[in-house]
Amino acid sequence: QVRGIFTGAALAPPRLEEVATQLRQGEGDVRELVRHLTRTGFLTHVSADMFVATEALAQLRRRLVEHLTQHGEITTQDFKTLVGASRKHVIPLAEFFDREKTTLRVGEKRVLRRKG
Repeated sequence: QVRGIFTGAALAPPRLEEVATQLRQGEGDVRELVRHLTRTGFLTHVSADMFVATEALAQLRRRLVEHLTQHGEITTQDFKTLVGASRKHVIPLAEFFDREKTTLRVGEKRVLRRKG
């Protein structure tokens, strides 16, 4: 059920307490399941309490690199459009790509840090 929730949520995942409430489970139990799904590669830990299905993140990375290859840069608003989610999800995703060295923040825009 947890896998299904995160797969269905794609790039706008729920917080863990929301998953716990939805499943009527303890937050600790859900957190342990999410840790397991992260260890096995199904989920990726994006920020403090944000976990995203690894496949959805990989698809976003491909689209982001394609955009940056074609246009040279991306604004936060353009990235929001690319993601198709709210700023609540977009900012942690943008920062994740900075940390993994796919992008580099330059002022209010991001550029491709490396090819591929």
